[in-house]
Amino acid sequence: PDLNLVAAAAGGGGGGGASGGAASSSTTAGGNLYDADDPFGIFDVDRLDAFVRGVNDVSSEIMAAVPVPGHLVAVGAGSQRMKKTRINNRYISSASSGSGAFDTSTPLHLTPQQQQQQNMRKSRSSSSSGGGGSGGSGGSGSSGGGRRLLQTAEEQEIMMFDAVDEVYEGDSAHVDEKQQSATTTTTSTTSVGIGERKNRLSLASNSQRPCDSGKSLDDEQLDEFMGDFLHLRNDMNESKMLDTLKRYRLSNRVQFMHKFVQQAIDGGKGERLANFIPKLLDAYIVVADELDGGLVDFFKGYTFEDNPQLARNTSQLLAPLIVDNEIAFDGVLRWVLLDTRQHQEAEMLKFYDGDGVRNYASKNSDTMTIVLVLLAELLKELRDACFEDSEYVRKLLSKYRFSIDEYINQKDVGKRAQIQQEWVKTYGLQFAF
Repeated sequence: PDLNLVAAAAGGGGGGGASGGAASSSTTAGGNLYDADDPFGIFDVDRLDAFVRGVNDVSSEIMAAVPVPGHLVAVGAGSQRMKKTRINNRYISSASSGSGAFDTSTPLHLTPQQQQQQNMRKSRSSSSSGGGGSGGSGGSGSSGGGRRLLQTAEEQEIMMFDAVDEVYEGDSAHVDEKQQSATTTTTSTTSVGIGERKNRLSLASNSQRPCDSGKSLDDEQLDEFMGDFLHLRNDMNESKMLDTLKRYRLSNRVQFMHKFVQQAIDGGKGERLANFIPKLLDAYIVVADELDGGLVDFFKGYTFEDNPQLARNTSQLLAPLIVDNEIAFDGVLRWVLLDTRQHQEAEMLKFYDGDGVRNYASKNSDTMTIVLVLLAELLKELRDACFEDSEYVRKLLSKYRFSIDEYINQKDVGKRAQIQQEWVKTYGLQFAF
């Protein structure tokens, strides 16, 4: 705009015709807001400052604020709804729109390959289930899917891949456990076959192990520590549990493992203990023989357990250990038969009405034994735990030539084929046979 006209309006009241022109000339002569001889039209700062401050009522009137009508428009309002995904497999459960978090009952027992596949599923779930600006945690945040206002696609992609590495665990204890699980282990690099046990470096006979010295733990203290860890009380995560145990002396480590297994299965925390057992082995708090001894002692009294969820809870402890090669599958097949008459000492036979785990599981069945129910739950849990290989269970049973002959009631040997068919159909084991 022509600033001489603005100056004229300030000096002459904005009059029209000749008066306006006179005012313009007078203002030019008296001193413009800028130097007319300057080819760049540089403002005279002092005169402009006086003009802005208001040297008379006219200038003040010119500079008065005028309300301008505006039209407000809501932008970025999303109408898309989050999709809710229902996945029965506990090991690969994805975030849902209701909680925006991963299922934490499956803590971090996955192998690096399994964890990578789980992360890929998480990223795909986050990108496909994203909603608009509302609807749970999906609208924004690290696990959300919808792009925020003024957020570019590139920024969304960066945030999505950053979020893949973050697993919401419900409390600070799980966060520490994720960091702990990243530590290197002492396992050998030799490849391990399906169902076999990995080898760890053995210690010399004169080597000192954690828990060889210190104050002895009484049963009450040990029960309290185990309960705090299994049920996430008092911030007792894996790292804190290891540090706590190392301050005390464990005089009987087989008994320690038996007690730990018993508490975990009674409380439905078998999978949590399965995630912790490799840490105990890596730290040499227990060794493979001591772990096996604790499991053997548990299975020797399996039929004396009074827990309606016994088979399922036991399977949730065993399956991750088998998949991760911490225990051998053929060893488990032997352990589940320890609570039969043929394995009892003479003074124990009076407590056996029948053949222990080969007794029928309920009064309503004359075919399904206690051990068959346990094996059915174990096979289903193994399928879920090794979700990246749909043929894992079939391969496992084929390698070890599994047969139900040893697990049915001995008076039903002639009905083996009929019982297996009923077993497969009743428990949905078609994937394994």
